[in-house]
Amino acid sequence: MNRALMLMFLVFFTAAAWSADKVWDNDALDNDWMNPANWDLDALPVAGDNIAINIAANIINVPATVFLGVTIAGDAVFTGTLNAQSASVSGNRTVTFSNGLSLSASLDLGVMTGGSLTLGGSLTAQGVTTAAANYTISLNGGGTVDTDTTFLNTGALVLGNDAGDTLTFTGGLDTAACSGTSVAGIVQTTATQMDLGAV
Repeated sequence: MNRALMLMFLVFFTAAAWSADKVWDNDALDNDWMNPANWDLDALPVAGDNIAINIAANIINVPATVFLGVTIAGDAVFTGTLNAQSASVSGNRTVTFSNGLSLSASLDLGVMTGGSLTLGGSLTAQGVTTAAANYTISLNGGGTVDTDTTFLNTGALVLGNDAGDTLTFTGGLDTAACSGTSVAGIVQTTATQMDLGAV
């Protein structure tokens, strides 16, 4: 019986070590994602890790690695396309993804209380969750969201920033809660429902 418990204990903690969270600390003060000194325990995140950005950051050299999840609880600018299964932003934050965001699951903005989210490049996600709070979302590039999307944020919503941008919401789109929606380029759904509210 003791061997079985010891084996279960060992398996649990070995699995936890493989999917460890990596926390940005910017100890090197150079804002370089690829510098191990900028991460807790001075170890770079690897594919499958959960990432936490809890302090203000202007992060350069974001790699193409696909991470498990990214949690942002500090103002942040990312240079490079961030790739993960999911991402979330919480609190009153100003977050910019200069080159875009690619997620195999969802983008969770449901715990934002203010601030703004700006994507300078393409957004790819299974879904986007928002909250009824006063923050602005700017999707300044093309992209695809694969579920019915309702933007509940009461701040402004920007969909595209030039005529060449195409944003596709495959399950429908509702922006009626937003204080205003501006559109540049093509916004389309593969379903029939689209309510752009005040455009």
